[in-house]
Amino acid sequence: MCGNSLGSEGVRELWLALEENSTVEELYLDITGITEGGTENMVNCLSKNSALKTLTLVGNEIGEAGKDRLRELRRLRPGLRVIGNFVDDLGLLQAYLDWVEELRADRDQMDSVRNVDALQSVLKGLRVAGAHGEGQNAQKAKELETKILQLLETPT
Repeated sequence: MCGNSLGSEGVRELWLALEENSTVEELYLDITGITEGGTENMVNCLSKNSALKTLTLVGNEIGEAGKDRLRELRRLRPGLRVIGNFVDDLGLLQAYLDWVEELRADRDQMDSVRNVDALQSVLKGLRVAGAHGEGQNAQKAKELETKILQLLETPT
């Protein structure tokens, strides 16, 4: 789990990959550093893929212009499910909670800097999403945040 800068070259490669495989139904992008132009290009690319049913974007800070572009994508493709942050999807929240439980059960995995960095990335995603509202997703997000903080604070 790591972030990638999806610049114009990355969007072009995404476009080519989706053109070659027009049967892609789900796309999960963990990206950071996407520009407004990159978001616009991505929306143009994804709006033309009729097979795509679910688009999940996590780890990004696309700003208001990017959110506007995602709303445009939802308008262009009304059947497309767009998840702008993992907090928006109860299944993804539960998957992260399960992963944290695995790390708690096997502390040797915490020796991996990669896992610590990934946990920090999830915390950042929780904070970006402002996940302290009400409802089941907010409760799961708070539980996830608490468990990650406990895990990071516990010596190995």
